[in-house]
Amino acid sequence: MRKYLILFFGVLVLSSCMQRRPQYRMGADSFIGITERELVGRIGAPDSVYEIENEKFLTYFKTGGGYGNMQICKITFVFYKERLDNWRYEGNMCDAYIDSIDLH
Repeated sequence: MRKYLILFFGVLVLSSCMQRRPQYRMGADSFIGITERELVGRIGAPDSVYEIENEKFLTYFKTGGGYGNMQICKITFVFYKERLDNWRYEGNMCDAYIDSIDLH
């Protein structure tokens, strides 16, 4: 019985984590089409910028955590012909970081 209870809670935790990511992706799609100036005006200057041909990548980094518990998030916004075309994120603290910069 204990094995099933542990398995149930494990599946519950994993499913709740998996469901949250698409909400952020869909909510931040409202940013698609804005200019670089509008994005920077909303969330501040990026930590790095990279350009290649008609694409420009603005990347924001966030780190946190205490001793032995380093957490990171990296969000990259992709501009094509001066309009936000796509964005992506990776890291173990992106939920909190996205909340703090109000992307949804």
